[in-house]
Amino acid sequence: MNKKVSYLGYGSDEELMSHAAKSLEGGQVVLLPTDTVYGLSADYYHEEARQRIVEIKKRSADKGFIVLVADFPSLLNFADQEIPKSILDQLPAPLTLIVKNKDRKRYGEETLAVRIPTDTWLSQLLHKLKSPVISTSANISGEPMAKSHDELTHSFVHKVDLIVLKRDYEGQAPSTILDISSEPYKILRQGAFRVSGFLG
Repeated sequence: MNKKVSYLGYGSDEELMSHAAKSLEGGQVVLLPTDTVYGLSADYYHEEARQRIVEIKKRSADKGFIVLVADFPSLLNFADQEIPKSILDQLPAPLTLIVKNKDRKRYGEETLAVRIPTDTWLSQLLHKLKSPVISTSANISGEPMAKSHDELTHSFVHKVDLIVLKRDYEGQAPSTILDISSEPYKILRQGAFRVSGFLG
């Protein structure tokens, strides 16, 4: 994939958001900062963009994505189950929930990984968009995460449509993944959020 990529990160947050929103709405693949790590992202409903991320990341097509949503109603639109108040009270947080998928017929996924991000800029972007956003860490499967903006752009410069770099970005550990699709609940990945007090 030999693409001309736009580099952002030195304008205002409004400029960043406008470019990112237009790209995502247009079915493009965008590398952007989340509340945890940089992610390869696309419109949840755009099948071609989803497949491109699979190819860029060199990951198994059977492996699902994390779906980033703007708010509680958006999260509950995907969950084909009741989510305990003790968990909802923790959100938004770097906590990804595995839930029974109400939209399972679309991509054949019985469960779905959903998160409401804490990052203000990303939250505003999600509210601006008409669709949820899929995301996966910005690295080739099996390889470590980039440690700098230079490494990040070198890895994806000709592979994605847009790279959003924020000068003040401070990445942290990936999100904690908690499976609540069945009981007892299970921590599938311990990340940036410490789970306590509500495991079933």
